[in-house]
Amino acid sequence: MVTFTETTQRNTRANYIKDDLSGYKVIGNANYNLQNKLTDASGDIRDKEHKHIANFNVYAEGEFARVNLTDCIAGRMSEAVEVAEATLADLAATYPQE
Repeated sequence: MVTFTETTQRNTRANYIKDDLSGYKVIGNANYNLQNKLTDASGDIRDKEHKHIANFNVYAEGEFARVNLTDCIAGRMSEAVEVAEATLADLAATYPQE
């Protein structure tokens, strides 16, 4: 017989879709730790015609958080940053329900 005492690590990874930003849709996945805090995420940003704008990923949290914006269409970097920041704020404020 095994007796479990304390859960020391747990990760929850969930796919998400963010489509409440006018003209944009983000599809990706996010990972949460035992304290239900976002630890890393990635996303594919597309416009209203479903054309690729950029990819992003984030890792770590708080002051140590890092965001990478990749494969961004020239001239659309500022809008990609806005969409990525809005997506990450929503992901950090929520937790996937089973």
